[in-house]
Amino acid sequence: RPPRSTLFPYTTLFRSVVISDDGYLVGRVLDAGTVSSKVMTILQPGSYVACLVSRTRDSGNLNGDAAYAAAGRCVLENLSRDTLAVVGDEIITTGLGGEFPPNIRVGTVAELVPEESGKSAIAVIEPGANVNSIKHVFVITDYQS
Repeated sequence: RPPRSTLFPYTTLFRSVVISDDGYLVGRVLDAGTVSSKVMTILQPGSYVACLVSRTRDSGNLNGDAAYAAAGRCVLENLSRDTLAVVGDEIITTGLGGEFPPNIRVGTVAELVPEESGKSAIAVIEPGANVNSIKHVFVITDYQS
């Protein structure tokens, strides 16, 4: 961990939520420095975020997937196989687990595909922020859940 600065307490950025300038989730801070930070974006495998389909309230785990990341997309896993979600539905964070605030916009459903076992569905998500080319972001360092 970097040392604390009285002018800029950047260690408080660790695990903070990163959003785009228009309010869409980009990822979380993994490491913070004095002039830059390392961010795990929602496109990276292992970036789990509890989310739901805003219209239907179907919940799942948002995660990066190598098959979709190059196209700038991620997936919402563990949806019920009989989900009522449709292409165009908005995805938001749930706030479960306390790592992300609730109701942060993530993006929209671009495609629904059955999971290999047939027990659940996967929604391919088009993030609201262009995660691959974003230059400026906001960092949420404190919130009440």
